[in-house]
Amino acid sequence: MQVNALICNTNLGRRTDAKIILQGYKVIAGAAGQLGLPVAFIAARRELADQLGRLGAPVLPIDIFMKPPWEDFV
Repeated sequence: MQVNALICNTNLGRRTDAKIILQGYKVIAGAAGQLGLPVAFIAARRELADQLGRLGAPVLPIDIFMKPPWEDFV
């Protein structure tokens, strides 16, 4: 299998905030640089997408439709 790009999908479910995504992006961008690959996109909940500013990859806004059972205990 050939890898052409990396995807930044940093998330802790509904606990994810813009800071966590930005920290994850730094890690992914570093790995992508070492591998000589681009970062294809950054996945982020739709309500966080505007908080991310301009990064080195487009932001893919996503919507979460499921609630994992462990979030009932948070």
